[in-house]
Amino acid sequence: MAGDDGELPILSSNNDDIIVEILSWLPVVSILRFRCVCESWRALITTPQFVAKHRAHTNDSNKNVLILTKPYWPPPAPPPPPSVSPLLIDYQSLKKNVAACASASSSAIRSNHRDVEAEFPDDTSLNDSSLVGSCNGLICLLLNPPLEYYKEYYENIRLLLWNPSTRTARKVPDIDWFCFRPCYYGFGYDSTTQDYKVLLGGISAKDGFAAIFSLKAASWKIVVDSLKPAASFGIDRRGCFLNGALHWNHRHDNGTIIRSFDFAQEKFHSFSSIRHNKCSWAGVGTTGNRLFFHTFCPDSQNFPDFEDTGLTLWVMMEYGVDQSWTIFAKIRPEIFPPNVWSLNPLFLDDGALLMESDRGDLVLYMPKEDTCRNVLDNSDVEKLRASSSSGRAVMVMYVGTLVSPATGGG
Repeated sequence: MAGDDGELPILSSNNDDIIVEILSWLPVVSILRFRCVCESWRALITTPQFVAKHRAHTNDSNKNVLILTKPYWPPPAPPPPPSVSPLLIDYQSLKKNVAACASASSSAIRSNHRDVEAEFPDDTSLNDSSLVGSCNGLICLLLNPPLEYYKEYYENIRLLLWNPSTRTARKVPDIDWFCFRPCYYGFGYDSTTQDYKVLLGGISAKDGFAAIFSLKAASWKIVVDSLKPAASFGIDRRGCFLNGALHWNHRHDNGTIIRSFDFAQEKFHSFSSIRHNKCSWAGVGTTGNRLFFHTFCPDSQNFPDFEDTGLTLWVMMEYGVDQSWTIFAKIRPEIFPPNVWSLNPLFLDDGALLMESDRGDLVLYMPKEDTCRNVLDNSDVEKLRASSSSGRAVMVMYVGTLVSPATGGG
């Protein structure tokens, strides 16, 4: 069993280090099964040291996709039907289907026959929640209230941390003084304090500010933001996390400024700037240890004054260096799937680009073949799409880890 000093428990074997090393490379679902082997293994798997070791071994080979319905707010009248349970997609299974030129099957959907709602506290629901962010296997959600509580909503922001791999969740303490819906938000990890943090950005009459939640301290604090009220309309809501900081796309007439918030310094910065042609949509994201930026325009027929059509993707080859932005791909609108009005990149994988469409499909671009194809468009996605009269399907990538949403450790 683990001692008071937090060291790994002693296993009844001369090959303890080998066993620990082997276990730390296994997927979460396998490790959780090993809790039943013996008490010492169960104790090992829950120590912060083992959780950190397993997390360090986590890589792109165990990527997953969460798909849920993002609501329109305020909700329309009459009230929409309740959303179906979210989908948890195994990305590796999708890749195998693509390699075999097969349609995506239900085998890629981890959440089949699983009551996801049962994993949450009794008074919370995942239906029609907004994604705040994903980091080290934890997903942060902004919970929307039942329609009958709409008038009281802005007096009580509610957040949830969830690890879909371990099926555990916890509520974040409410912020009763954050009296309006956040203009922008994000979730990430402060490696200097080994602490997970949530940021909610808001605008007062004159100045901007942000509320920061520390999981380790279980408390909120306020920091000042230089963003003025008039400028808040050009910024993306959800920030992406990389290198200890959150990043948002902030559009201007002649290009984009990427704003960042450093969790260790607890300060906002103008991180980078990109000049690009007029487009209908632009966004920022991360893949591996790199930042990427994209612009999108469906076609020249409907947008004749736009110079670039299709999707253009830049990758920042050296973090923080503006001159290192490099065009990775230019995808022609002629090869888009039918009836697509927007594509949002999720993940770069061996040259291929996984994207979400406005219709709730997963789309994969293969640069060698110069093709785009739907890799997940089955009856389960159709159910989710049918329910999205209350909003639209949105997606986020996450990795499988043992990180606890209650403590940030084991």
